[in-house]
Amino acid sequence: MWQLEQKLSQLKDAEFRLLMMTRRNSGLLLRGGLRPCTRPPSGTIEGAKVDQYLLEKSRIVHQNPNERNYHVFYCKLSGLSMEHKEKLHLKDASHYKYLTGGGSVVCEGRDDTAEFSDIKSAMKVLMMTDTEIWDIRKILAALLHMGNIKYKGKVIENLDATDIPDHSNVERVASILGVGKQSLVDALTSKTIFTQGKLVVSTLNTNQSKDIRP
Repeated sequence: MWQLEQKLSQLKDAEFRLLMMTRRNSGLLLRGGLRPCTRPPSGTIEGAKVDQYLLEKSRIVHQNPNERNYHVFYCKLSGLSMEHKEKLHLKDASHYKYLTGGGSVVCEGRDDTAEFSDIKSAMKVLMMTDTEIWDIRKILAALLHMGNIKYKGKVIENLDATDIPDHSNVERVASILGVGKQSLVDALTSKTIFTQGKLVVSTLNTNQSKDIRP
């Protein structure tokens, strides 16, 4: 039982560290609580459950002036080894639209490299496997490359449509996620609906393509 209490204490500390990746921004982006479940009257801890979870997705694609995106992106780019950054086709934060929208890629008083080590430790405490951790890094990298994809409007058969003139970021995302490049292009620029017993594919204009992009 003592081992369980000790593990829950570690999980609580890990949860706090992960929450702090966003709570130091001016807005509350992530909210949650790990509540220990006790057995009366002894008060012995039997387990725990998460009370609440809230994630503000819009912060990924837009930041207010002088505000950073989620800190985990900057920690990752600062703390990853060169080998891992090359595998994920990553550069420094100044190269990514999603990380520069607020006009700042640094945060006074924070050490992104040191905090990346804390994040890795927290994930281990949460008993994530190396494969799970790497998958999370791939998703974060794919989001950054996705944000750099540029669209151009065009007309197909008198309908507004979207073109992606430069496929370099599409290729990076496809490679990281293990999907076909053309399948990704189609997913970003068109929609498919099932109606009257058949599939109908229609084009998206540039605003619609931006809306469906992560």
